[in-house]
Amino acid sequence: MKGNRIMVLPNAHDEVVVSAIDLLGFSKQTREDPCGALRSIELLRESSEEYSVQLAQEFDYLSQETVSKPDINPSREYFGDSIFFYGNPEAPIRKQVSVLLILTCHIILKGMLKRQYLARAGIATGNLLIKEKEESKIVIGMAILNAHQLEENQNWIGGAISFND
Repeated sequence: MKGNRIMVLPNAHDEVVVSAIDLLGFSKQTREDPCGALRSIELLRESSEEYSVQLAQEFDYLSQETVSKPDINPSREYFGDSIFFYGNPEAPIRKQVSVLLILTCHIILKGMLKRQYLARAGIATGNLLIKEKEESKIVIGMAILNAHQLEENQNWIGGAISFND
């Protein structure tokens, strides 16, 4: 993205949905099996990217063409063994929730089915500040804090969701 872009979403009318996903036991896996830990991160990222591409497309039966739907394609940020997705602020809150819920479930289940990682997640709403420059991007806000805290407070594999309608 060229130039500077700042997007501030400060109030309840501009809430964004965030999904925080964290790998369980990643520190132990890194100490005992660094190659396995690397495979876990690779599968986590692969799962998030392949599914996002599927979400961004829709088949139009009338024209018999695949059309892009960028308003439903969530953004993502990686941080170590965690991944944060956030919905498009222009999309309705319910649409953001449904897209991120399906995506989060897909990532958790794929890790379990491949027997590569176990994960937990939190999905929550809040405001979001995004500052983008050509070479970097900063994303902060209550949406990220709320989702991360919800994810951290769980003691099981799976996820929890909390949002205001």
